[in-house]
Amino acid sequence: MTPKLSSVAYLNYSGSERVNGSRVLTRGVVRCMAATRRDEECRTLEKSATYQQRRENRGRRRLPWPRAKRARASGDGRVNNYVGGVTAADMTPFTPADSTIPLLVARIHSIAGAVTHTILYNQTQVTKASELLAMWMRRHQPVRILGAGRALLAGSMPGNRLSHAGAQVSFMGGMVPLPNSALGGGIIACSASGRTPAVLEAMAIAKMNNSKIKTIGIADSQADDFKALCDVFIGLRRPKEIFANPLSALADTEELMIAEILDGLVVLAGRYIGFDDEAWRKGHEDIGPTGPYAASRRAG
Repeated sequence: MTPKLSSVAYLNYSGSERVNGSRVLTRGVVRCMAATRRDEECRTLEKSATYQQRRENRGRRRLPWPRAKRARASGDGRVNNYVGGVTAADMTPFTPADSTIPLLVARIHSIAGAVTHTILYNQTQVTKASELLAMWMRRHQPVRILGAGRALLAGSMPGNRLSHAGAQVSFMGGMVPLPNSALGGGIIACSASGRTPAVLEAMAIAKMNNSKIKTIGIADSQADDFKALCDVFIGLRRPKEIFANPLSALADTEELMIAEILDGLVVLAGRYIGFDDEAWRKGHEDIGPTGPYAASRRAG
């Protein structure tokens, strides 16, 4: 019996294999995603989406949508072929029609599948990274975010959250200089290609000046020089024949993967050290432009 989830991905299942002990999909076609708990609602949404697409494509050559099949649960009760599920991976997005919404949905599915694929292929390194992050939070250690261009921006979101959790975070090229390497702490190095010269140089200097500085690196899985400078390396894996992104510009898929994976790891590390909603709020800035996330004020 398939468990009911709030976010359901319909797939055409066509094979699986074991990767690092987990069963993952090798080929699947994403049918649609609907935020629902009942099959009847899914069917209603699907019919509505199909109707809208047919109206938009009237007079054009329409692309056939394959019949959806409901994903099945694995033997231990975990759903192994839902987007975002514990063991979901290797899913190809449906072929988009010539309209805005299907292109955006296909882009999101492509990125989500690549993120899941990367995590499953780097399970040991992902666990080590979360443990390092938790240590930096608990000890309030200096953490340097290295990157350039959009990769640095991708690292800035998880870096911001890491600061809320107590780590002393600074950014490459920021107004505040990176802490002296004698202070130890850690580095989070971000590069879509793994070949950014400034990032590689900074990583090498840190390793030479203080071997106690621990480096978490996230970059293309084939970036061997980058990997050699890391204590923990998460290799981005996006086989383009499986995760074709029909709405992409330069390395945007990899950069969004960096942001999603690292931010998830920071939240996970916070859970390790007992952070709840109130703890995150206490670490959040409350001076200057900010959202409504300050710690609750209780009457004394």
